[in-house]
Amino acid sequence: MPLASPPPPGSPLTECGWCLGRNLRFEIAAAGGAYDGALRSAILGYKFHGDRGCLPLIREALLRAAASEAAAPVIARAGAIVPVPQHFLKRLRRGWDPVGDLALDLSRPLHLPVAFLLAKTRWTPSQVSLPESARRRNLRGAFAVRARSRVPPVVILLDDVLTTGTTVSRAALVLKRAGAETVLVLAAARS
Repeated sequence: MPLASPPPPGSPLTECGWCLGRNLRFEIAAAGGAYDGALRSAILGYKFHGDRGCLPLIREALLRAAASEAAAPVIARAGAIVPVPQHFLKRLRRGWDPVGDLALDLSRPLHLPVAFLLAKTRWTPSQVSLPESARRRNLRGAFAVRARSRVPPVVILLDDVLTTGTTVSRAALVLKRAGAETVLVLAAARS
């Protein structure tokens, strides 16, 4: 599944052939830029140090992704933004939910509600240092739709960084089993 359609010249949006031929469970993924330079620094500062001054740059990247030729028509039909959840122990240790807060921030300009439909049901090691095959095993069965949640037919699944697509693919599969027909992944950056 390719990232958003070919970007205009000079745009940080990219089309990624890496997704083609893989069994990913989302229809489209769009990222606002490459995970390097100022965007990488902003994401790290925001996520690990709570630096809300980094939020404008991350929001700008997410809005670029949302405005892409492939993502915009899906967003027009979307029923909600669903953040990729973190395990409750991680949230307790960190003291906040960075992706959940990004979703709340993005909901205003996109005029969409945020739906905290997903829960991370078990603790998993960080995906960052794992090879792709281990990432898939690591997240098997790690997400569930919260009890009594109504999943809209079209969902925007939000994450900060898209690397192999494993995390969002596992989350999208759970959303689809609960009734979603189309899942658009939005990420601030693509690694």
